[in-house]
Amino acid sequence: INVSVTGNLLLNPQGPYPRGSNFQCWNNCINITVQNNYALSSIDTKYLYSEATTDSISFGITAGFVAQNNFITGGHSVSGCGIMADTFSNNGQILSNSLLNTGPCGIGITDGSHIANGNKVYNTNPVTGGGNTAMYVAHYGKSATCGPITIINNIADGLKPDGTHSGWWDA
Repeated sequence: INVSVTGNLLLNPQGPYPRGSNFQCWNNCINITVQNNYALSSIDTKYLYSEATTDSISFGITAGFVAQNNFITGGHSVSGCGIMADTFSNNGQILSNSLLNTGPCGIGITDGSHIANGNKVYNTNPVTGGGNTAMYVAHYGKSATCGPITIINNIADGLKPDGTHSGWWDA
């Protein structure tokens, strides 16, 4: 399956399926491109429905994806990320995205072989009970493949509830 999601306003995802994602490709997705989108998760009452975001842009059981030049903001879930390369994802490119206040995680990579290059992550809204780091790599997935993973040319900072900073975490 080839899917391209380009130039959209993605607003206040609901759940429970697909788990409150602005975009999610899960289950045998191939050659996915998500680019030049504005993904907004807001609790502002001017919107009919408040956000219920877990992972704003999420890939799982995916072979080959590009998430590029997206602006992603908002999110309050204890387990959510702005962009997530999740279980059985592989060959992902997370390139030149801007993430602002996406909850406890900006970019998370848990499985596969990926590159994250030129992204900007700034999270000033820590979530009690969440990991609260701007970017992380951890083998939480079930795939035997975890690497190589290249993290290069990113700018990342996230506040923890105690006021300390966490730009990067490698489990």
